[in-house]
Amino acid sequence: MPRLPVPGPVVIPECIECRLHWSDGIGTFSNVLHGALTAAGPINPALAETLFSAFKASLGTVTWLSHLATTVSFTGVSVKDLRAANNPEYLSSSGPAAGTAVGAAASINTALVATLRTAQAGRGFRGRVYLAGLTNASLASSRQWDGPTGTDAVAFVEGLRTVMNTNSIPMVVAQRALQAGTDVNGNPLPARLADTVPVVLVDIANPRVDTQRRRLGR
Repeated sequence: MPRLPVPGPVVIPECIECRLHWSDGIGTFSNVLHGALTAAGPINPALAETLFSAFKASLGTVTWLSHLATTVSFTGVSVKDLRAANNPEYLSSSGPAAGTAVGAAASINTALVATLRTAQAGRGFRGRVYLAGLTNASLASSRQWDGPTGTDAVAFVEGLRTVMNTNSIPMVVAQRALQAGTDVNGNPLPARLADTVPVVLVDIANPRVDTQRRRLGR
């Protein structure tokens, strides 16, 4: 039996959740990032707006929006302190930034995946950011996104990482606490404590068209 997450609210020491909110004019979707939070006390509610404003001003974001359909907008950022259970989530307050690409939008469930690398290897030591809202002009074929789109996706996420570093919440891969279990061969696996691992690199491991079916709605 694989290791399952520990039931209950997600609590991760020295970790903050940073959620990027998007809209395609019909529904909403999001990207969830995590940062290392070592400052004492509760987070400042204004942090959400500080991050959102800086993200929108980042050259990486401006360039990335040039790949997104005009029906797609970056609508906000929310932050949540994960160091204890049931902390409030704070949402930014300024206006959205819309995509500027000309052409038909690809299906909202399709995405280009940026990989978050750490200094360690293995499934628990990398993260993925599913970037959606692209137009068909970013396709190299029916199965892959083109090279320039991949380059700009990396620049976008690296820009987010720079802003998070500047605001003393450097980007990390968050590891939820897991119960004990077994691997595919039946060997025992110990329980895993919740932890964070610093992100050291962003890249595109594969330019294929990935999907997140839940973004189509129920």
